Amino acid sequence: MEDPVSNVSMTALIATVIQHGDELAAAYKELYGKDFTTDAAYGPDAFGLDTPDAGWLWARKMAQNKPGIQPVAVRSTSRMLSRA
Repeated sequence: MEDPVSNVSMTALIATVIQHGDELAAAYKELYGKDFTTDAAYGPDAFGLDTPDAGWLWARKMAQNKPGIQPVAVRSTSRMLSRA
């Protein structure tokens, strides 16, 4: 996964998924046949922060997966100038 700190598109993707927590909850129920609140990762975390909806549950589970962060490719200025 590209670094969400330096890649606005990745940040927007994560934010969009979190914003659609209701839709994720419905999809979770359809897939597993039970509410997302029955998931083992649901509930307060080590800092006492709650999981308010399925969007945040997805974010928590993604973080627990420890995704590898890839640096964003930087274009060479000289290549960009040679095209001008």
